[in-house]
Amino acid sequence: MKLFTFIRTLRHKWNALVIRRLRKVGIFKRLNISFLVLLLTSAFFLTFFSFFQYSREISLNLDRYTTMLVQNAGLKIQDTMKDYENTALNFYDDIHILNAVSENSALSQNRTPEEETQFQKNTFLIENRLYDLRQNQKYIVNIQFVTPDCQYHMVEDNGFQRGGTIRDLDAFYKSDFYLVPQDKRGYPVWMDDKEQTGIFYKNEQVVYGFANIITMEIAVYEPNTRDFLGILLFNIDRSTFSDIETPSGNNDQGNIFLIGKSGVLTWFDPSIKSPSFPRIPELFEEMLQKRKSIEQIQLDRQNILLAYEQIPDTEMFACYIASLDTLLAHSYHIRNLCVLVLIGTVIACFILSYYVTFSISDPLKKLNRVMKKTGSGKWTARYENSGHDEITALGDRFNEMAENTNQ
Repeated sequence: MKLFTFIRTLRHKWNALVIRRLRKVGIFKRLNISFLVLLLTSAFFLTFFSFFQYSREISLNLDRYTTMLVQNAGLKIQDTMKDYENTALNFYDDIHILNAVSENSALSQNRTPEEETQFQKNTFLIENRLYDLRQNQKYIVNIQFVTPDCQYHMVEDNGFQRGGTIRDLDAFYKSDFYLVPQDKRGYPVWMDDKEQTGIFYKNEQVVYGFANIITMEIAVYEPNTRDFLGILLFNIDRSTFSDIETPSGNNDQGNIFLIGKSGVLTWFDPSIKSPSFPRIPELFEEMLQKRKSIEQIQLDRQNILLAYEQIPDTEMFACYIASLDTLLAHSYHIRNLCVLVLIGTVIACFILSYYVTFSISDPLKKLNRVMKKTGSGKWTARYENSGHDEITALGDRFNEMAENTNQ
């Protein structure tokens, strides 16, 4: 009970204090400020709450859309890679080819004429099989099989060599192109290093190596003994990924890229109106650490949305990049519209509060002036009624009192 009594007393004191403070301010200001505070608070809350909810929904939908877009592109890239891996399977899953490779490894040095004949026969079998793998594969630039002793090329039925060659085998044996596939123990390895240009050439006479390629490699082992036989490698034109159809929608909104160590490997339905992938080495290192992310970055004073996902078992990424200003253009339009509505509401609230407050304070001021006149002895002064509200009734009662007093 004492607590309730204390609360009641405290409430009365607080009410009295607030009323005393308010009574120190004129009715016009008091009412005007009250109207504005109530109306503007509601308008601000509804406007910004609605815009916040709308922007939040847009952001969530945008994240879902870009995530699905990148995942879809990544899956289609994996499907393309899988096709080449299955093609390679036709080589190292052929027991006759593997026997020929093993036999040539045993005949690598000091061959008799009969052994030389068998060696050449095995070599043609292997190289012709490499050539057959390229059939109906327009994006394969070169297929080779490199053993610890030699390299095999693609050779037609008539003995004409196709594809390319490795000019410096010693350098190749020391490179990641030879060592990394062995570390993977038979799993496919995809590499896009710039060093490809200095390793793979069309022939011994050309000055420049293959450009714009990506290399798939598989370490091949003898099925029974698991002895290492060599590296099967495919030099593939990057354009093989350009034919992938992606549901990018409006191409003006963003670009989808296949990103590797050397930067952009290829792109899908490119748009010059949308940003390109930045040449920032630190960004790629960060991508390798996170593997999958959706981020907002600053690029050339422009807000960029960057979404990426790593292709499994590679150092390549399916990447979507777009301008946030473009993606959120409709959201910005809604924001500007909300601001205009808010400004209009503020003006309307001010005008309404002004006239409502003035309709109360002005009659009271007139009545106050009339009372001052009668108080100074001018009993003929009368209040001019101009309405039908409570102040009008109060003015009528005052006029009756003044008339009676005057009489």
